[in-house]
Amino acid sequence: MVNSWEATFTPTNVTSARCCISFKLNQLANGVMKKLSETYKELGIAFTFPIEIEDANGNQTYYESSRNYWCKREYDAKSNVTYYENSDDYWSKWERDSKGNITYYENSCGCKDGTPRSQSCAGKVIEVDGKKYKLTEL
Repeated sequence: MVNSWEATFTPTNVTSARCCISFKLNQLANGVMKKLSETYKELGIAFTFPIEIEDANGNQTYYESSRNYWCKREYDAKSNVTYYENSDDYWSKWERDSKGNITYYENSCGCKDGTPRSQSCAGKVIEVDGKKYKLTEL
């Protein structure tokens, strides 16, 4: 069963969905990330499940259940998710333009859609015949 907040991070285009079909659920996350509950136990901090942490904008950045499941998210300044990772060894990352439109998506299944900023020349300055030009992507 998928929680409603998990469903919002499911890829919506056909290419991304096809890439995720082959993903095997319930993989062991061998040392990927230490659960917050383990840290709390080591430090002697009392807690109850679920452990939920939000950022200053009210976005959930960490969730951990009593069933050994955890997930973490990172957000941009506009509260758009930019990174998601969970205890099933699954991760996704998104890049967006200034309007919030997804320009690049990648996940641990091997799916990639769009052009990552690192491969784009947008914003770079070049010089031709002594004149400088700032590149924009079409």
